[in-house]
Amino acid sequence: MMTLAEFNRRFKIVPTSLLGLPRDMSRSDKPEGDCQDFARTVRKIMRAILASLILTLPANAQQACLALPQFLDGLAEKYDETPRMSGLAGTQLLIITASAAGTWTALMVNPDGSACLVSAGEAFVAAPAAIPGALN
Repeated sequence: MMTLAEFNRRFKIVPTSLLGLPRDMSRSDKPEGDCQDFARTVRKIMRAILASLILTLPANAQQACLALPQFLDGLAEKYDETPRMSGLAGTQLLIITASAAGTWTALMVNPDGSACLVSAGEAFVAAPAAIPGALN
């Protein structure tokens, strides 16, 4: 009389779970069960989806960048904005432009001279500058 294991080896039958997924027989002679097989498969699928999302993020993230003079000319012409504030952020320069109407734009200028739009909005108000080192 032939055992079930001998029958499966002889006829090359691959054991599957109730869900039709191939069982992992490499770790032991006894499969771990349907839930473990399913959970392992779901984890593999989730890792693949996460990896594909991470790899495609930079391709989808488009940033508006131009040469700084072109950006400033465009903002002055279209929104009547002029530079109001600036400050260093590492190797980049942050410039805030604003108009009398209250529109504002934040630009990050790279060392190569290109300026990229960081943010823009309305209701710009210039607060009085505090004296550096003074207690308020």
